[in-house]
Amino acid sequence: MGRCGLFLAVVAAAGALSAATPAVDVEIVDYTIDVVLDPESHRLEGTETIRWTNRTDVATGELYFHLYLNAFASSQTTFMRELEWGSLRNKTARGGDWGWTRISHLVFDDGSDLLRELEFVRPDDGNPDDFTVVRVPLPRVVEPGGVVELELEFEAQLPWIVARTGFVGDFHLVGQWFPKLAVFEGERGWNSHQFHASSEFFADFGSYEVSMTIPEDWVIGATGIEVRSSTPDAGQRTVGYRAERVHDFAWCTAPPDLMEVVETNFEPGRDVPMKWLERAIDLLDMGAADLELPPMQLRLMVPVEQKKMVPRMVRAARLSVAWFGLFFGAYPYPQLTIVSPPVGAEEAGGMEYPNFIATGADRLDAYPPFSWSSDIEAVTVHEYGHQYFQGLVASNEFEEAWLDEGVTSYAEISCMTAIAADGLVPEIVPFNYWGSDRMSLAIPRLPVTVARKAWEHRRRWIYYLASYTKTALVLRTVEGLI
Repeated sequence: MGRCGLFLAVVAAAGALSAATPAVDVEIVDYTIDVVLDPESHRLEGTETIRWTNRTDVATGELYFHLYLNAFASSQTTFMRELEWGSLRNKTARGGDWGWTRISHLVFDDGSDLLRELEFVRPDDGNPDDFTVVRVPLPRVVEPGGVVELELEFEAQLPWIVARTGFVGDFHLVGQWFPKLAVFEGERGWNSHQFHASSEFFADFGSYEVSMTIPEDWVIGATGIEVRSSTPDAGQRTVGYRAERVHDFAWCTAPPDLMEVVETNFEPGRDVPMKWLERAIDLLDMGAADLELPPMQLRLMVPVEQKKMVPRMVRAARLSVAWFGLFFGAYPYPQLTIVSPPVGAEEAGGMEYPNFIATGADRLDAYPPFSWSSDIEAVTVHEYGHQYFQGLVASNEFEEAWLDEGVTSYAEISCMTAIAADGLVPEIVPFNYWGSDRMSLAIPRLPVTVARKAWEHRRRWIYYLASYTKTALVLRTVEGLI
């Protein structure tokens, strides 16, 4: 085992030791969703079929759901209260443009109506104004290996974009949008934390079959791959996507005069830098044939005003796929969708979902001195890195953010250092990425503890230093020692 291989084994061991349940190679929860977007009210109406398998050795007589959009329902939700204390993102909600989710129909597989049994719970802080977690008692116990199905109808209001999800004008990035099962961990029960400003998500792997009805001429991108398209009514188009062995589903849609779709690909013979291949062969003690990467499709959704930067965005995506493929393993899905939000929707950027990432740029980034920055490459590498951490590893982003953000930050800085050293992006000015992180960690005089639940850090900037910066530097140090 080479040095990098040993280092990865250490990281993998840390993740395995911290996991509450063993990894499984089967899907646990499957979703079939049909949803219609009203582009004027920015509202969703949907039906949902959920099939859940109890893969633990403990029976359960209840289910827990996340209703993430309820985090944006008022200024008093846990998410919005925490956001006011200092945000990694720079906006708070705009008055009147709140978001929410309501379940209007919930039927068990024996025909039982479960809607009146719904109970909102607040396991983390007891905040009576938070409605992001709901408990549902079941008419029968689900034994180990048992399977249940539920039929839901729901309505969701997208918020004006505060963080990660919502709308600005006709741009819609739809994340955390459907009633979603929490994770059952056997003896530990249901892992169902509220939606906090300093945490992300945790879910089981499954398959998603999602049909989205949008205005007929609008463009769309989503988790998975497009499998069908039809025009059920004048002025509307229904697009079906399918994704397998993923733990979430997000999508984006907008009119064609706002967003442009660029279809391209990653071709290993063309896009893998020879220096990187030689380095991987030496470091991992593997042959070129063993490191050969598969081709994959790349789908970019870019604001028309950023069209000039498309070649640079494509190059950044290809370099990301090459680096992670060589040093962390081949990407196991056939397509990646990349969204760069338009002006005003920047808070939707810098986010990751399975097979789908939101990056970010400005039209000025095409011109010096702004073009000298490596922001386009860094955010692309980082968000693509989340396809591995936590996308494939599936760690708990609520409880152990360092396994997600920290390991990804380590990989991002390693990749960006190689990009700069090897002159693969001639536009950028050389920069000491590791030195920058060391400086930022040296400034605060307060102790920065890595192993802490995301929302338990005293301030959100301390959460950032602990989960991103300090973890990356710790792993860099471990790598050097090994």
